[in-house]
Amino acid sequence: MKAGDIIEICPPEPFFGALQAVKFFAKLKDRTAGLTGIIIKDHGDAVSALFGENIVTIHKRYTKVLDNRAKT
Repeated sequence: MKAGDIIEICPPEPFFGALQAVKFFAKLKDRTAGLTGIIIKDHGDAVSALFGENIVTIHKRYTKVLDNRAKT
């Protein structure tokens, strides 16, 4: 992953976790409004991404890079 990549949020499947984890992903879904994001900074295990007007820092294991190549 690098700055400029387009990403989306992907919670782990199957989702096993405590109520706190469920609340975390629900809040994250609300903050991102289901939009795709653009990575603006790579922090090693985490990235900062711009989702609409919100900057969200999230661990890389909960993101998926979308195909960024132009179709020719």
